[in-house]
Amino acid sequence: MGDDLQEEPASKVTDPKELWDKTFEAAIRDSAYNLVPPEPIVRTLSYFLRGRYKPEDYGKLRFLDLGCGAGATIIWLARKGLRVSGIDISPEALKLCEHHIDRRLNYDEYNRVSPLKCGNVTNMPWDDETFDGICSANVLQHLNKEERVDAFSEIRRLLKRGGCYVGYEMSRQHCMFNAAHRQQLHDDPGTIIFEEGGGYGLGNVGLTHFFSYDELFEGLRGFISVDPCSVIYQIPVEEAKRRHITGRIWAFWNVLGVK
Repeated sequence: MGDDLQEEPASKVTDPKELWDKTFEAAIRDSAYNLVPPEPIVRTLSYFLRGRYKPEDYGKLRFLDLGCGAGATIIWLARKGLRVSGIDISPEALKLCEHHIDRRLNYDEYNRVSPLKCGNVTNMPWDDETFDGICSANVLQHLNKEERVDAFSEIRRLLKRGGCYVGYEMSRQHCMFNAAHRQQLHDDPGTIIFEEGGGYGLGNVGLTHFFSYDELFEGLRGFISVDPCSVIYQIPVEEAKRRHITGRIWAFWNVLGVK
């Protein structure tokens, strides 16, 4: 497979802030954003909390949502009684997130959400061991190799002992990886750059990394437990046609890491 990989380095990808600002501007225009968190994130975090805490103690816990986007996960966590922070590289995403927080949370829930931060998940503005839990949904997959190392380092730094990281990121069993695997970057196997009109149906999402099982253990090295669970499902034929893609198999890693 190595002979099929592109020589183009990941550093040539469009500036992420510009890319995601444009993406969220389009999402706001078309109302094409998520208002509920991915079900595996909900399920895994619920298992973690239920196994370690009583509901009346949730208010003592502080969680961080990486790449908070439209705010779906932040809103769900606040409604469960947790204190929540969020960070996103896109000011447009943060405007949308704040809009939904204002309108979908009651007074008590709203007061559990700290001011949102605009910034990169590779260098975050919080002290060591600030959070009891950190989650990301389809965020780390849009970082290049060096940025992924830095992001995992930040997750490790910010989590308290016994805290959890719950991630939901693309897997190499995804139909888009199978369709475009020959376009992997030579210096970052598993990474493909998707551009508008590229013929793969994802549009202009830029750099996208499809994780392997072993990469998650490497990223979360030093954690007392790392448990990647494979999530594979088929999207409806109608949706596949709308996206102009030939495959229907969508695959992700839902990983629970405990520091």
